Amino acid sequence: MSETQTPAKAPRGPRLSREAIYELIRSPVITEKATRLSEHGQYVFWVPLHATKPEIKVAVEALFGVQVLAVNT
Repeated sequence: MSETQTPAKAPRGPRLSREAIYELIRSPVITEKATRLSEHGQYVFWVPLHATKPEIKVAVEALFGVQVLAVNT
């Protein structure tokens, strides 16, 4: 009798090309407040107004190789 294997979970959310990632994450914000947030592991980026939270999460994870806990817009 063969064992049934559960398929590996595919990553959820939108799939973005490398070009789309660079269009979503335009640049980091360098201000006093953003610098204070970075001391606590939070980072601020300029993104287009049409960007959604799931898109931003996927882009940051792909670009920097980190796990994003939350996205605030």
